[in-house]
Amino acid sequence: MTENAVMALVPPLHRADAPVQFWPDAQGGEPLTLLLPAIDCPVSWVSIDAATPRQAAAAARAQALATAIDADVHIVAEPADGPVPVATVSHAVMRHWLAWATANGHHVSAMRPAALALPVPSAGTFSVVTLAGERMARSATRAFALEPGLDDVLTGGAPLVAVDAGDALATLAANPQLNLLTGPYAPPRANWFTRERVQAAAALVALILLVSLAIGVARLVRLHADIARIDGVVATQASAALGRDVAAESAVAELDARLAATGASQGSANATLAALMQAMEAHSAVGVDAASWDRGGTLTVTLGAARAEDINPVLLALQNAGFRITAQPRSGTDGRALGDITIRSEP
Repeated sequence: MTENAVMALVPPLHRADAPVQFWPDAQGGEPLTLLLPAIDCPVSWVSIDAATPRQAAAAARAQALATAIDADVHIVAEPADGPVPVATVSHAVMRHWLAWATANGHHVSAMRPAALALPVPSAGTFSVVTLAGERMARSATRAFALEPGLDDVLTGGAPLVAVDAGDALATLAANPQLNLLTGPYAPPRANWFTRERVQAAAALVALILLVSLAIGVARLVRLHADIARIDGVVATQASAALGRDVAAESAVAELDARLAATGASQGSANATLAALMQAMEAHSAVGVDAASWDRGGTLTVTLGAARAEDINPVLLALQNAGFRITAQPRSGTDGRALGDITIRSEP
C-alpha cells in the first residue's frame, strides 16, 4: 500500500448503523482512508477533447455540477491524460463520516469512492465486486451500485465479471485516486509558527549571538596579543639603545630623556608612537613586527598584514595626521605582506 496502513469501508448512509469494515484490521491510531459506497458516491469518466488535464478536470466538474439533480453536492474531478474521473457525493455523507471518524478517535488522511476498487473491464462487460455488503459494477465510463434484481436493467444485460474483494482493495491501495478531502473538506495548512519551530528559531538566534560574541572576544584577545608583542619589541629596542633593561611603559620617557640629554633629539617618540597606535586602532588585521627610534626623530617600524591593502589605510591615517612617511613593501617568509615604514616625528 502506498498511502495508508488501513482503509475503512463504510456502509451506505441509509444504513449508517451498520458496522464499518476495516482492511486490514485497525489497531487504533492509524491514519485511515475512508471508502464511500457507490450508492452514496458514484463515479463517472468524462472525455473532454482539446484540453490540458487540468482544463479537462475543471470542465468535467462544471459539467457534473450542471447536470446534478441535487445542487447540495460535493464534486471532485481529478486531472488525467485520458477520461477524467469525476466523483459526486452529498455534503451530508461527507459530514456524517468525518464526524464519525472524529467521534471514534480516527485520523482521516483521505476519503475515496469505493467504486474505484473495480478494475477497468474489457469492452462490452462490467466488472463487479462486493464490498461492505454492497455490490458495485463498473463499465468504461461509470461505476455505480447494483440494486438487487436490477442487474440486467442497470447493465443492459452485459456480461458481469466478478472481482475478488481483496484484489480490488489491493488495487485501490496501490493506485489511489480522487481524494474527496478537497475544497471545504481540505485539511488546514500546517502552521509554521508552532512551539517547536519557535524554540528552534530562538536556539538558532542564540547560537548566532554566541558565535558573534566569540568572534568579538577573539578579536579582542588578538588585539591584546598584538599590544603585548609591540610592548615587547619596544622594551627590547629601548633596552638595546639605552644599554640597560627598561620596561615598555617607561621606554618612551627614558629614550626622550636620553635624547634630550644628548641634545640630538628632534622630537619625542611618544607622540609618534601614539599616532601610530591611533592609526592602527581601527585596523586589527595590521600588526607591528619591529620598531626602532633614531636620534634624528624618525620612528622605523615594520608593519605586517595578510594583504598589502590592509596596511595602506594605516599609512593614509598617519599622513592625514601630518606625519611624513616612506614605505617599502616586501613579502615575509610566512607569506604575509610586510612594509618597512619610516615616520618623521616632526611633520
